[in-house]
Amino acid sequence: MPLSAENFDKLLTHIEFIEKAFTIEELQNMTKNRKDFLDYVLVHPIKKMGYEFEASINEIADVYLKDDFNVNQLKKVNMYLEIASHEREELFNSGIISDKTQKRLDAVSKKIGN
Repeated sequence: MPLSAENFDKLLTHIEFIEKAFTIEELQNMTKNRKDFLDYVLVHPIKKMGYEFEASINEIADVYLKDDFNVNQLKKVNMYLEIASHEREELFNSGIISDKTQKRLDAVSKKIGN
């Protein structure tokens, strides 16, 4: 089950907390390896709410690609999508996402300009 619109604000709150509390370097030092880092920053917050990560990241990417986020949501989700699209190969190689999702994140990366 993907992340629902009403619970998206909870995810945005988590992203905002991470963005304010830690630098990327601090997050990387807190985890043992990249897979742990990605799980802590990307996967676990969605799973903790009872949603599937891959379905949720697909939904978030689709909304982003369709330009359907309002300005405040976009500011908050931008960091999350930047990390996910930057780490799409690692997510794929770790078996966290499928080839289809990796391609969707490729499109997000192009739109972001990575």
